[in-house]
Amino acid sequence: MIICFFGASSVEGACDSQWGGFVRRYTDSAMARGAEVRVFNSGVGGDTTRNFRARFTTEIVARQPEKIVFQLGSNDMPRTPDEEPERRVSQTEFEENLHALFGFQPETPKLLITLFPIDPVRTGITPKTFHTYVETSKRIAEEYAIEILDIYARLGGVCHAELLAEDGLHLNPQGYAWLTEQLLPLLP
Repeated sequence: MIICFFGASSVEGACDSQWGGFVRRYTDSAMARGAEVRVFNSGVGGDTTRNFRARFTTEIVARQPEKIVFQLGSNDMPRTPDEEPERRVSQTEFEENLHALFGFQPETPKLLITLFPIDPVRTGITPKTFHTYVETSKRIAEEYAIEILDIYARLGGVCHAELLAEDGLHLNPQGYAWLTEQLLPLLP
């Protein structure tokens, strides 16, 4: 099975230099179990849904995945202070981007991994904004009958400092290990 993971730095594996984040951990586990998978990690640090949308079709057509896994949205959210406000994606554009991403190749099974709760003090993203973007992604995924791994809900919608890196935005190695354990039952 060909699986393509889409997202930003958390999919890329930021702040987990030893193990490479949850995509690498999943891949290693699948191979150790003898699963026949070919995994593409299309996580690009700093990307927003606007960036994903621009490259998504080309990557999907080239790779022909049999499953697409998304984790996206944290770079879209406005924050205070914000050194790069022009990079942020409005709620309206976020919804449009999700419809384009989730609706592409409807025959290809998809999985949305919701974002994990972050530290609002260190990131400048308010809990209300974060909650709104997470709930929007879940609502639109449901419209397309996309399977959802609701990490946000499993963590009670609150920040768990023991799972976060120093920046308050990314998981630490313990957090990526936890996320991988949640993901394993959903993929070969």
